[in-house]
Amino acid sequence: MKAILPAAGYATRMYPLTKDQPKSLLPVKGKPLIEYILAKIFAQDVDEAIVVTNDKFYDVFHTWSEKTNVPTIVLNDGTTSNENRLGTIGDINLAIKKQNIQEEVLLANADNVFSFDLSSLTKLAAEKNAPVLAALDVQDIEIAKQKGTITLDDKRVVNYHEKDPAPKTTLCAIGMFVFPKHSLHFFQDYLDEGHPADRLGDFLTWLYQKTPVFAHTFTKNDGYYFDVGSLETYNAIKDGLPEEHP
Repeated sequence: MKAILPAAGYATRMYPLTKDQPKSLLPVKGKPLIEYILAKIFAQDVDEAIVVTNDKFYDVFHTWSEKTNVPTIVLNDGTTSNENRLGTIGDINLAIKKQNIQEEVLLANADNVFSFDLSSLTKLAAEKNAPVLAALDVQDIEIAKQKGTITLDDKRVVNYHEKDPAPKTTLCAIGMFVFPKHSLHFFQDYLDEGHPADRLGDFLTWLYQKTPVFAHTFTKNDGYYFDVGSLETYNAIKDGLPEEHP
């Protein structure tokens, strides 16, 4: 299995920290944030991680990758600003095509730090032989209003709503997926139809109407989860993450 981590954003909301440093390489207790994510990914049957970044941060990521002890490839998507970026779906598809991936893919955001054991996610993907996403029950309607909420029917995704002002569920998609090799073509199909390439939520809304998509639900009892999208969240974890759950 391969892992793909899209990391081609510019994180302008976190300036000045990210003006010359990609968000996913910001230090958390002296270690780049992305390395916490990779530790969880490589606990699965992953033999290689592909990080897709932009032209601005390619050299920084490449220097980091030469020092890390995990098998990581860094791809430059060639973009230079928010105006010409390929978007998350474009970058994922670039990795699939450029690396000629013909096996299962674990997809994870490069700035979402978590302590969940992903075995249950990969197991469900194998059982269903279909795309599977990670869902987190945030157990708080106010938090759910700021996320993308999903509705399930016996683990199958039947609805997705981005930042619903009145969510009927606290079950949220958190940007982690497993795609069997036969389902990788959906990224190209989606782009060929001319859909917005930037948000995974848009892709998910399209995908579950094309093919069965399932979800494995995590709760706070399974471990911690941080979406590092703001200075506030980063400052809360930069000196150390919570203790790992057993």
